[in-house]
Amino acid sequence: MKRILIDTNVYASFKRNESVAVNELRKAEYIGINIIVLGEILSGFKGGIKEKQNKEELNLFLDSPRVHLVQIDDDPIPPPGWTGCTIPPPGGQVAQFIPSLLQALSNLDFVEKVDFQTDVLVFKGRAILKKNRFLQVYFNELTDTTAFALIEKEKRLWRIDYDNIRGWHIRPMKEPEAQHETPPKNIE
Repeated sequence: MKRILIDTNVYASFKRNESVAVNELRKAEYIGINIIVLGEILSGFKGGIKEKQNKEELNLFLDSPRVHLVQIDDDPIPPPGWTGCTIPPPGGQVAQFIPSLLQALSNLDFVEKVDFQTDVLVFKGRAILKKNRFLQVYFNELTDTTAFALIEKEKRLWRIDYDNIRGWHIRPMKEPEAQHETPPKNIE
């Protein structure tokens, strides 16, 4: 039985009808979604012009017999296999991610400071850069998601992310709204 645990990015990809997400969800006999991800999705609907429609579509998704609301302390799925990234690999632990990230950032002369929040399973932070830019960083151990985005004047210039369904994807600086598959990356 194929069991998966999805995060907000996977649900959004599914709703955009991206073939990788749609195909993986079709193959899964068990689709887990935790309460935090559900909260993120609902929060994203707030104030949007399609809030009511988005909620109705989410309810239809949640009503599927294959979809299960997973409590945060459940362990429904072992971490997926890893393809070889060293930053630490998705499926790794927040406690491993933080020192790797801070070590890599400390070697860059354009990083002015780093602000972050963590809990047991999630790291969210910003590396404040010169030229009024920052690097937004997100790592979620439970959903096996890693994301980095370069932001300037509230606009995303570049992004690279990983999730356990789509793998690694990059949104390059020359076309920040496009998304391309990319080989595993190293934070160094």
